[in-house]
Amino acid sequence: MTRLLQSGKFWLKSLTWGLLLPLLLIAGMHSGLHYFFSETRIREAAAAAFADTGQELSFNGTHITRGWFPHPFFTLHDVRLSRPHQPNETAFRADSLQVAFSWSSLWGDPSIRRIRAEDADLYLRQTEQGAWQIADRPLSADDTETILPQRIELIQSTLHLQTQHQRFSLLQTEGHFDRSDGSFHWEAGLFSPQEARLSLSGRLVDQSAEVAFQAASFLPNGHPFTLRWQGTADIEAEAGRLTSRNGSLNFHLPDTGFNLDAQTQGWQLSAAGAELPETRFVFHTAYGALEHNGSGKIRRAAYHNDILHIDSFQAETALSQHDSQTALNLSGSFTRYPEGRFRIGNLHIDTRHTAGPGSLPAFVGHWQGQIEGPAADVWQLQLQGSFDHQPAQFQLHARQQEGLPVFDGRLQLDKLALTPYLPENTRAVSLSADTFQSWRQLMGRRRLQLAADIGVLETSGLHIQDFQARLSADAEHIRAEAVEMALYEGRALGHAVLHNRPVPEWAGEIHFSDIQIKPLLQDAFRFNHLSGRGEARFSLSSAGLNSQEWLAGLGGRAELSLEHGAWQGINLGKLLDRPEGAPEQNLFFYNADSRTPFNRFRIEADLKNGVGHTPALSLSSSSLNLSGQGSFDIRAQTLNYALLASAGRNLWLPFKIGGSINRPSFALDYDRITGGLQTPEQKRQALQEVFNQQWQWIQKLPEPAPAAKTGQPQP
Repeated sequence: MTRLLQSGKFWLKSLTWGLLLPLLLIAGMHSGLHYFFSETRIREAAAAAFADTGQELSFNGTHITRGWFPHPFFTLHDVRLSRPHQPNETAFRADSLQVAFSWSSLWGDPSIRRIRAEDADLYLRQTEQGAWQIADRPLSADDTETILPQRIELIQSTLHLQTQHQRFSLLQTEGHFDRSDGSFHWEAGLFSPQEARLSLSGRLVDQSAEVAFQAASFLPNGHPFTLRWQGTADIEAEAGRLTSRNGSLNFHLPDTGFNLDAQTQGWQLSAAGAELPETRFVFHTAYGALEHNGSGKIRRAAYHNDILHIDSFQAETALSQHDSQTALNLSGSFTRYPEGRFRIGNLHIDTRHTAGPGSLPAFVGHWQGQIEGPAADVWQLQLQGSFDHQPAQFQLHARQQEGLPVFDGRLQLDKLALTPYLPENTRAVSLSADTFQSWRQLMGRRRLQLAADIGVLETSGLHIQDFQARLSADAEHIRAEAVEMALYEGRALGHAVLHNRPVPEWAGEIHFSDIQIKPLLQDAFRFNHLSGRGEARFSLSSAGLNSQEWLAGLGGRAELSLEHGAWQGINLGKLLDRPEGAPEQNLFFYNADSRTPFNRFRIEADLKNGVGHTPALSLSSSSLNLSGQGSFDIRAQTLNYALLASAGRNLWLPFKIGGSINRPSFALDYDRITGGLQTPEQKRQALQEVFNQQWQWIQKLPEPAPAAKTGQPQP
C-alpha cells in the first residue's frame, strides 16, 4: 500500500479520473437538461396541456435557460398564451416564466415544484355562470390538484380581475402562495382612480385561514388613509366564499388623526358580494384642541350586484373642547346603486351642546329627513324638526365648484332665543387661538354657504324679527352678507366679515332706519341718555381674541340723525329760563328724570383705537338750540364734550359734559365764560352777571364764529 501511495502513476491516474468524472457528470447533467427540457419536449408538453382548451403557448425557443438546483428547472422568455380559439388575443403573457420540477419528476412522477412569472399579465375572470377561469382555463377543485404547483410566485406583474360586474387591475403585483405550508403573501397596487397599495398575507390550513390585509390609498378629497383587517376566516372553495369567525378592522386618516376600530364576526365575502350581519365600531379624531369621539353599529349590511344596502346604522358622537361638549346622534338606513346614486333614508339626527359644568344645554335639535345624491361629491340633505324646541327646516346641497367642495344650505327657523349662546358679561368675551386653528383644519379646502331665515331672535333685552342673511365660510373667512332684520321698531341692513389670521380681524357695517335710538345705544355702547326716532349708521372694524382687545383697536365711523327725542339727565331749557334768585348749585345737577326735548339731533363720530372724536354735534327745538364737539372713550366708558346752548335772544350758555357715560356730569364752562378777563374780580363779576343779569355777559365775549350769524355759533 505504501508503494502504491508513492507511485507517480497512481497519482496521475487519480488526478485524471478526479478531473474527468466531474466533467463527465456536468456533461451528463447538461445533456440530461437538454434532453428533459428540450424545446421540442416543452412544446409537446404545452400542446398536450392546452389541447382541451384550444389555446396555444408560444415562447422564444432560442433563449431557454435551464438548471438543476435547487430543483430542476427551465426558464422561458417572451411567453404568450392565446385565448381559446382566438390566437391573436392573449390570455397570459410574461417576460420570463420559470418552471421548477421535483426530483421525482425525473423518474416518471411529474410534479411541478414552483412556477415563477416575472413582468407578467395574468387574467382571472368570472363567467356569467359564476365559475372562475385563470388564463381562460376553468378553475375547479379537480384542476387545482393537477395544475397548481407547490409554489406560485409573481414578480413585478399585473393581475387582471374581472367579476360579472366589475373589472380592475392589480399592478406591480409581487408575492407567493406555498401549498406545502399554506402560507401566502401578496403586495399590489390599485389605480382606481388614485394609487393604492394593497397587502395580503397569512396562512391557509385546511378550510380556514389566518389573514392580515392592509390597504393604503387616498380619499376623493386627497387625504391619505390606511385600512387594516386581521383575523381568522373559513373558506368554502366550492362556493367561493369566505366567512370571518373573528377579526378586527382599523381605518386611519393620518392628516386628521381620525382612527376607527371595529370588531367583525360573521362577515361573508365572495365574488358575488359581501354580507355583514352586525358590526360595532368606535372612532376618535382631533382638530387642534377639538376632539371628536364616537361609537356605533351597523346592522345587516349587504353588497350584491354593485349595490350596497345597510338596513340600519347608528352612531353616537361627541365633540369636546376644553369644558364644552357637543353631542351628535345619528341613525338611518343607506343604499348605494351601481351608477353612484345613493340614499340615506329614515335619517334621525339629535344634537345637544353644553358649554361647561352647570350650564344650560343649547343647540338642542331633533331632526328627521333624508340625504340623496347622484354621486359621492354631489348630494342633498333635507331635514325638518325642531331646534331649541321651535319648528325648523334645514337643507344642504353639496357640489364641486372649480375643483373645490362647496356646501349650499338654507335654514328656516320660527324662533331662536339667543340668551344661551351669548356670554353673561359681553365685556369678558374671549376666544381661544386653538378655536381658529381647529376651524382652519376642519374646513380645509371646503366652502360653506348658508341662507338663514329666522322669524324671531330674542335676548333678555332685544327682540329681532324677520332676520335674513347669507352666511359663507371657508378656512380663511366667515362672512355675513345681505343681513336684514326688523328691530328697535325699525329695520336694519348690513354685512360683516371675520378673517382667520394669526390675530383674528373683523369688520362690519350696518344701517338702521326709522328706529328708536335709545335701546340701540344701550345695547351697543351702554349709553342711555338719548331717545328719539331716526337713522343710524355704523362702520366698524377691530382685531384680537377678546372683547378688551376689540375695544382697544376699535375703529371706523358712526352717524346718528334723530327727530322728536330728548336728552336725558338735564333740562337745558329750564336752566336757560332760570327764574331770578334760583341757586346756582342746583343748575347742573344730574337727574335721571330730567330731559331736554328736541325736534332734531345729529352727531357724527370717527373712531380710532376705541376713542370716538365728534367734529360736529347739533340739537334744535322750538325753544332751544345746541351745538358742540368732543370725544368719548369706549374702553374707559367716559366722555368729554364742550357745548353751547341757547334759548333765543342771541344769548348763549357754554357748558361741559364729562365723566362716566352712564352717569355724566354737567358744568358751566368757566374758562369760556371768563375768557379774556384778567383779574379775579372781573371773573367773579362775569359769573355773577351770568346768573343775575339775564346772560348779558355774552356781549363781553369775543365775536362768535361766522356760523353764529345763523343763530348757531360754534364752541
